[in-house]
Amino acid sequence: VHTLTWSPSPTPVHTLTWSPSGSHLASLQTSSSLVTIFDLDSRKTRSIEAHSKDLSFVKFGSSGESFAVGTGKGVVSIYDLKTGTKKATVTPNSNSNKSNKRASLFTGQDCFCWQLPSGDVMCCDWEGLILQVWDKVTRTRENVVTGEGWLAVKTSDKSISAFGPNNSTVELNFPTEHGKLISFVLDRSGLTAAFSKGFIVRLALGTFEEIFTGKFLTNREAPLVDLAVLEEKNLMAAVSKDTVKVVCLAEGAREVLSVNTCSRSSMSADAPALDVKDCISAAEFAASGSLLVGTAEGNLYLVGQPGGAGNWVEGWKDSLMETLDSFPTSLTFLFFLFLISLTIIGELHNANHHFLK
Repeated sequence: VHTLTWSPSPTPVHTLTWSPSGSHLASLQTSSSLVTIFDLDSRKTRSIEAHSKDLSFVKFGSSGESFAVGTGKGVVSIYDLKTGTKKATVTPNSNSNKSNKRASLFTGQDCFCWQLPSGDVMCCDWEGLILQVWDKVTRTRENVVTGEGWLAVKTSDKSISAFGPNNSTVELNFPTEHGKLISFVLDRSGLTAAFSKGFIVRLALGTFEEIFTGKFLTNREAPLVDLAVLEEKNLMAAVSKDTVKVVCLAEGAREVLSVNTCSRSSMSADAPALDVKDCISAAEFAASGSLLVGTAEGNLYLVGQPGGAGNWVEGWKDSLMETLDSFPTSLTFLFFLFLISLTIIGELHNANHHFLK
């Protein structure tokens, strides 16, 4: 396990988001007003002050040149990724920048959506122009997910409303025995939902017919805290505070990784342990297939990388880790250069002192 110690504060990581190219990683933490961004190309980390300690989401535009940060009050700020400067701010009452354009989400336009405390769902472009509003989808502020021309909103602990092309609306209701709806993801072929009691449900996008339903975490391992899907490699991860499980979607949800953290009081005999000292709070796949997990103390860990044909192998070849691992080495090298310099200067001083005598 590799530890990434660049988080700005020792509070739980609740959001991890990659830019489309995989060159930048954004992180949000509980009770922190900072958006932490790691630039893989320049090997630099920076924190952008968002002026709110109730940050709810961060999203990148498809070009990777801008990102948006939302708050619990429904206010969204759009930033330029290169400079870190704010480009626009959209508030729940931003009628002045409202467009007459409609159905932007379903025409392939680059935009993003979020939900207001009132229950309305807003959609705007990356210049801050409001394109569409869904009135009173639900009266409780919950997560909004978009993808492949569909928008999905959590409307209760066991239901999701999906809005699609041609004004189509689908109401999805899940069994109470699955537990509370924790997280869900839209990709090109389906919607995947995760529940607190360890159940995962995957539905076909559009028809929303069931592809599979299974209990991926036992009662001892639950409750589930996050879900991550990497469609390009057919991988899905279900994580609880001390368990990570990864399955291959292309092989009937075959399990390819099951590990426990060192914080477990009783670990499964057949599950290897991860050197993670605190509770897992969020997870996201890197483009390579490695799984990045955030913890309650603000740490980030890279826990593995798949090999070929869905196998999970040891070895840390991910470019992110190669970059991050270079920092301690570089610092050590500079420190030794400093010591050598002091030694040389001391010898020259002694030689000069002896010569003068």
